[in-house]
Amino acid sequence: MDVEIVIHDHQNLPELTAQALAQMANDCIANSGQCVIALSGGKSPAAMLDALANLPLQWPHITLLLVDERWTQEPENQNQTMISAFLEKIPGAKSHFKPLLIEAEFDTNLNACNELSEAFDSVDIVVLGMGLDGHTASLFPDAPEFSSAMKSKQHYVAVTPTQAPFKRISMSFRWIKSSACILLYIPGEEKLNCFNSIIESTDSTSPIKTLVTEAKNQILVYSSKG
Repeated sequence: MDVEIVIHDHQNLPELTAQALAQMANDCIANSGQCVIALSGGKSPAAMLDALANLPLQWPHITLLLVDERWTQEPENQNQTMISAFLEKIPGAKSHFKPLLIEAEFDTNLNACNELSEAFDSVDIVVLGMGLDGHTASLFPDAPEFSSAMKSKQHYVAVTPTQAPFKRISMSFRWIKSSACILLYIPGEEKLNCFNSIIESTDSTSPIKTLVTEAKNQILVYSSKG
């Protein structure tokens, strides 16, 4: 499978990935006047987002969505907390962010997320991470909803992982796959080795394997060694 993999040294990876993401966004705006970006939470992208905050982007023309969110009232465990902190560094950018924690009840909230997303048939850039268990977004192969989440025509789906905390709201596989560009950000040699093992496997259940099989021309992988 011929997927473009860009490898930098670990120290420079966040800055160079941020530069690439900024260029993609600016090119998108130049072509269509706007850019819709879906960002992932977690610890891995924090340094890259810090670097992105210092780069010249046309934020009034950018809409930011979340790839996934954890259903919890604990701010320290919510993906939107990290994204909000990143946006606080950019004047005016926070008003263009669409969080996924909207309503008090899960099902009502999921419906609200899908209603919100109706304005975006497809996303221009999706920034994904990957766990060492092979999940991406909150598409966990061990979740009882995994099969339906991979096939659903909804934009956002419910996922309940058995080996990770919190019920989740996640972009569906179909919506991720419909994106013009999928940037997979996997810093570190351990994650790079995991990625290579997944795509070389003949029986992997990881959504990464399916994504590479079905959308390889849209994927850019940014990783590091050393």
